Amino acid sequence: MLLPFVTVSLLSATIIIAAPQATSSLSNIQQRSSPNLDAMNDGSSSPNSTSNNTSTRQSNSTQTQTSGNSTSLSTAIYGHLKTCHDGIQTHSTTIATHCGGANNENAQDSGSSILLEIQAILILTMTCAINIQASVAQHAASSGIARLFGGGGGSSGSASGSGSFSFSDCATMFFTLIKLLQGCYTQVAGVSYKFPAIRVLCADSLAQLSTCLSQIAHACGLAMPGFANQVNDLCADQSPLFMQTGFGFSQFMKMMKR
Repeated sequence: MLLPFVTVSLLSATIIIAAPQATSSLSNIQQRSSPNLDAMNDGSSSPNSTSNNTSTRQSNSTQTQTSGNSTSLSTAIYGHLKTCHDGIQTHSTTIATHCGGANNENAQDSGSSILLEIQAILILTMTCAINIQASVAQHAASSGIARLFGGGGGSSGSASGSGSFSFSDCATMFFTLIKLLQGCYTQVAGVSYKFPAIRVLCADSLAQLSTCLSQIAHACGLAMPGFANQVNDLCADQSPLFMQTGFGFSQFMKMMKR
């Protein structure tokens, strides 16, 4: 009896295969290619399991790198704020001395001396704002490169030496800085009321200082969501006094509350 045949066309060539033989060959192929269920259940890792484990390790590594990068950035920002604060302290003391010694005879000279101290403080705060902006930009760039190549971001560089600081520490340091400056504003405002010549000399520079504080706060806010809220919470007890301070300081505090 003749066997049935199956005709398969492959690239215009016709191959005739005996049906029972084709069926037997297909069965053998299926048996060889089918996974061994016992082997899959004997505790060995499947491809999916290996992939999941790899993904988990990569995720954990990324979280660790992100945490480390954030600490590096907050430490750098803290260092810039502290450097600014420490520099201001000396000038703040000198301003208090000039304000206390001002009188009708030396008002012009006292005003000029006070102005020099305010300008020195302005340079410190401008430098602080620039350094924080640079640290934030460097952190963003290094984090982007790290994500591109699958590695950790580089350090933003700490200006505070050994140790690390959190974003909460940065908010506390900024509060300490603005409280110190508010004292300077109050001293100058008091002596300016008595001697208008001092107000004429110092008002513009103090207004620029208020703008610079806003720039520092903005730069910190880019790196630390909720930074303004943390600072406002720290300022709560001082808020009435801060909101009555002139030369643009109260406007700066209003900006912080937005």
